[in-house]
This record gives sequence, structure tokens and C-alpha cells, in this order.
Amino acid sequence: MKREDVYKLIDGERDYQDAKWNSSTTTSDGIHSVEEWIVYIEDYLNEAKHILARLDKKHADVDAMIIMRKVAAMAVCAMEQHDTQPRYGKLVVLCVHGKDVAEYCEQCFEDRNHP
Repeated sequence: MKREDVYKLIDGERDYQDAKWNSSTTTSDGIHSVEEWIVYIEDYLNEAKHILARLDKKHADVDAMIIMRKVAAMAVCAMEQHDTQPRYGKLVVLCVHGKDVAEYCEQCFEDRNHP
């Protein structure tokens, strides 16, 4: 599944959550503390673990992924409600010689050209 399709699923789940949990349906207006979000997410993940432990794989995977969609949307909502820092820094991948693969490694070049 492509990332853009996954994001569409999460957006659809967020729309569902906003319609279900609002000032007309709950006293919290769907606003929760970071601690509450973690507890809610953990509860859904525990439910998924129980499903995976008790159902046959074919049905368990489908049900667990429905919960995963819900959890992803809950995490998005938590970030909408609470400031979230971006990831800083770049990903550094090292070659077998310990050099950043974004840089030139003479030894890797030699290894590739002289097997």
C-alpha cells in the first residue's frame, strides 16, 4: 500500500473520530491530555494483541490492522492537540568502512571495481 493511500485511511479515520467525539457527544469535546492519549492508544494496542493471540491469522490480521488505523489516527489527533517537535538531524548510513554513504569512500569504490 502506498503512503498516500495510508494517509487517506488515517484522514478518513480522523473524520470519523471528529464526528463521534465532539462537544455534542462528550464533555471533553474530544480534547485529552498526552497521558490520556497514551492510555487510550495502549488500550487499543492491547486489544489488538488479544485478537492476534486468539483468532486465526486470516481474521486476526484484518482486525488488528483496523485497530492500527484507529491508533494511527489517535496519534495524529494527539499531535494536533499538543505541540510536537519535528525530527531534527539527518539520517546517517555508514558503509562497511564506517564512512557516511553520502560521502565518497575510496575503499568501497575499490571493492566494487575489483571483486
